[in-house]
Amino acid sequence: MPTSIRIEGLEEKNVFELYPNPTKDKFEIVLHAETNELITAYIYNLLGELIISESLLTENSNTLPFNLESYPKGIYYVSLKIGEKFYFEKIILQ
Repeated sequence: MPTSIRIEGLEEKNVFELYPNPTKDKFEIVLHAETNELITAYIYNLLGELIISESLLTENSNTLPFNLESYPKGIYYVSLKIGEKFYFEKIILQ
């Protein structure tokens, strides 16, 4: 089942989904926000250490794939920066 973040006050519009979540190795951030701004995704482990950082422009794609197969099983945090705003969600690696 996908996990998504919602913007309050904007009719519960999804900003992004993490799919699949939980995952065994690979997942995608699927963007639902319409913007021409640079989007940066940060993935942190439970210790707060940055393990992955990727950027994209939504005019090129609305998905950003990740592969966590080389990381230990557990909970990771995904932070998505769109413009000056940050959105957060967790991903479970089984």
